[in-house]
Amino acid sequence: MSHPLAHETNLVTVYGCLCSPHHGISISMEYVSKSLLTAAFANNSTIASNLSIRERLHIALGMTKGLNKLHLVQLTHPDFKPENVLLSRLFNGNYMPKVADFGVSFQLIITSAKFVKKSRDTADYDAPEVAVDNKIPSVNSHIYALVFTLSELLPA
Repeated sequence: MSHPLAHETNLVTVYGCLCSPHHGISISMEYVSKSLLTAAFANNSTIASNLSIRERLHIALGMTKGLNKLHLVQLTHPDFKPENVLLSRLFNGNYMPKVADFGVSFQLIITSAKFVKKSRDTADYDAPEVAVDNKIPSVNSHIYALVFTLSELLPA
């Protein structure tokens, strides 16, 4: 692939999509077999209890790099939250975070479009302007969501 996001290790790779009038939009993407960030850091999780601070920082840096790469190509993630970060176990035993579930990504250049959020289930991670004013997610709202997502990595 020649797309600037084709080889970004901290984003789930999207290979393509298909639009069918009878079945809607289908997205073909990389399969990541490991757990969601939320499951990995749930109470009594063996993953969380075995991770050092260094490994937690590696995961935090990976999430940050993934979002940064989206920003560099002028894209926003419509629903960044822990459930949309997958942890892939590497051969050396470390975990590689991969930002997933882009849904409908928006170009940052577009400012006049109206953003419609499909689910209100994750308002805890939305910046106030996204949750209350229904604005399109921006770099600033990503930072807001990232801070709350990073807090999931803190030891209990």
